[in-house]
Amino acid sequence: MRPNFVDSPGVRQDLATYYAMIENVDWNIGRLMESLQKRERFADSNTLVVYISDHGDFMGSHGLSKKKAHPHDESTRIPSLFHWPGAFATQGKTKGLFSLVDLMATTLGLVGAAVPPWNQGIDFSPVLRGESFNSPESVLLEVVGCPRASLNYMDWRGYVSDRWKYAYYESGQQLLFDLSADPYEKRNLADEDPSICAVHRAHLLELLKQTREPFFDVLIEHGRKNIEPVINVSGSEYPVFGLNQVKHVSG
Repeated sequence: MRPNFVDSPGVRQDLATYYAMIENVDWNIGRLMESLQKRERFADSNTLVVYISDHGDFMGSHGLSKKKAHPHDESTRIPSLFHWPGAFATQGKTKGLFSLVDLMATTLGLVGAAVPPWNQGIDFSPVLRGESFNSPESVLLEVVGCPRASLNYMDWRGYVSDRWKYAYYESGQQLLFDLSADPYEKRNLADEDPSICAVHRAHLLELLKQTREPFFDVLIEHGRKNIEPVINVSGSEYPVFGLNQVKHVSG
């Protein structure tokens, strides 16, 4: 179990199901690869295979199960596997802050096609080819148009760097983690040091400006701050949007 895992029999059953699903995906990818290898025009030298996911799942971390809409690594850090023996050698895990936005630019770079000027992704193909490359210092994270299955699901914007992760919810609640000292994101520093939190908020605003984000800068700079209450789960604070907030918002 991860150090931020909160144990219970039900969560263990959920986690066992989750691992079984991973095993099933792995087996079926193996079937797919075997099928491709039997077809001459899909030979390894001529076929790029990329495996990614859209998000992760907490599955007991921070006391949450079957949840995926918060900024923590369990939700936002996903696999990104590239396989193309004809173009680059096996490298194992590589360094660099790669995101889903970079997938299009990287794939085009690998096949020698031009990346459209409107594309906001970074071409990581030099990394895969073993060439020199300067990775971005930070990457934007975001939940956009989160389904309102419950009032606990709220939009947020954030970013991650090698050391820091910062996020701002539309409610005004903030999360700040020092990943070098707290890799499992158990201690929210947002309220402990407002001055350093302001620095990270300014950097997030700059990233939003670069990506032409249409409205979250208004929420950050002019929206209501820190709507209460919050719930403390396994040492981390999460916004809880219940009846108090609904009554307040409705006047």
